[in-house]
Amino acid sequence: MNIIFHTPLPLAVNPVSASGIRPMRMIDAFSALGHKVDVVSGHGRERAKAIGDVKKKIRNGTKYALAYSESSTMPTLLTERHHLPTRPCLDFGFFKHLNDLKVPIGLFYRDIYWAFPEYEKNVGALRAKFARFFYRYDLQRYNSQLDMLYVPSIRMVESIPSSMTCPISELPPGHDFDAARVSTTRSGVPGELRLLYIGGLSSHYQMHELFSAVSASANTRLVVCTRDLEWHSNQSAYAPYLSENIEIVHASGEGLNALYDRSDIALVFVKPHAYWTFAAPVKLYEYLGRGTPIIASKGTLAAEFVEANKVGWVIPYTSDDLSALLRHLSQNPDEIERARQQCLTVLSQHSWKARAAQVINDLAGA
Repeated sequence: MNIIFHTPLPLAVNPVSASGIRPMRMIDAFSALGHKVDVVSGHGRERAKAIGDVKKKIRNGTKYALAYSESSTMPTLLTERHHLPTRPCLDFGFFKHLNDLKVPIGLFYRDIYWAFPEYEKNVGALRAKFARFFYRYDLQRYNSQLDMLYVPSIRMVESIPSSMTCPISELPPGHDFDAARVSTTRSGVPGELRLLYIGGLSSHYQMHELFSAVSASANTRLVVCTRDLEWHSNQSAYAPYLSENIEIVHASGEGLNALYDRSDIALVFVKPHAYWTFAAPVKLYEYLGRGTPIIASKGTLAAEFVEANKVGWVIPYTSDDLSALLRHLSQNPDEIERARQQCLTVLSQHSWKARAAQVINDLAGA
C-alpha cells in the first residue's frame, strides 16, 4: 500500500520533544506494517519539491491509498522560518488535489493551546491576534478537506473555538516497545522505592507536591530527567523541596534505559489544570511501553488512562496523599508487581504500530 505522509515542517533527526518524536514514529510504524511511505516535509521549498514528486508519481500510475498529516503547533501557513504566509496555497492546494483524486486524508491536530488565555500572555496580544486568524483558517480547511481529524483525546474538541463538521477520532501517542523486549529485572537498592519522572518542568508541569512528598519519605528515591535548560530555568522554584533522595539528570535516547531499569514506578503527578484534562503526554505511553506502573494525579486525562487500564494509581495532587501511597506501596511490593504485569498485558494495544493500523483501517478500510 502506498501512503503519503505530510507535515509542514522539517523532520527532526534526533527528536527529543513530543512534537518531533511523533511524526518520526508514525512514519516508522507505517513502514513497519509493510507500506511504502512517501514523505512531504520540510520548509516551503522542500515541501513544494516533494509535492511535485508525488504528483509526478501519480501521473505515472502510482495509486495512493491514503494521506496522513501531522500538524505543527504553529498555523500551517506560518511554518516558514520567517513565519509569514508566503505560500498560502501550498499545503491546502495539495490537499485539494488529493481530494479531487479521491485519496482520503487524515490529519493529527496536535494541540489547542492557542485558544487559551495563557497563549496571549506568552506571545503578546498583537501576535496572538495575527496567529489566531491563521489557526482558525486551518480549522476551516480541515472541515472542508479532511476525511478524518485526529486529536490526542476527544475531550480536546470541547476547547476548539470552531464548529467541527468533519469526522473526528482519538489518536493518542504510542510507544515502540513490546513485552518481549521489556526488561524483566529491576536493579537498585533493596527495600528502596524508586520513582522516575521524565519530561518538562514548564508551567504546564508543576510538580512541587511531588518534590515535597518525596523529600519527606523514607526509603524512597526520585530521579527527575529533564532538559538542562528547563531545570536551570525552574530550579529556584524547587529549591525548598530538594533533598538527598531527589536526583536531577539530563539523559536522553539510550541513556534512558538505565533509568527505567532502576525504577519501580513512573510519574505523571502534576498539578491539574484545564490543559491536562485533554492532554495525552507521550511520556505516559512510553512509561507503559517500558512496563513501568504509573502514579497520576486525579483530574487529568492521564489519570483516566491509568485507571481505565489498571496500570497504576490515581490520587489527588497533594503531598499528603502521595506520601500515604508511597508508604503503602513500600509495604506492599506485590501490588507494584501486579501493576507491572498489567502494563505488559495491555502495552501492545498502545504501540505506534497500533496507531498506524488504526489510521489505515479508518481511511483505507484495511
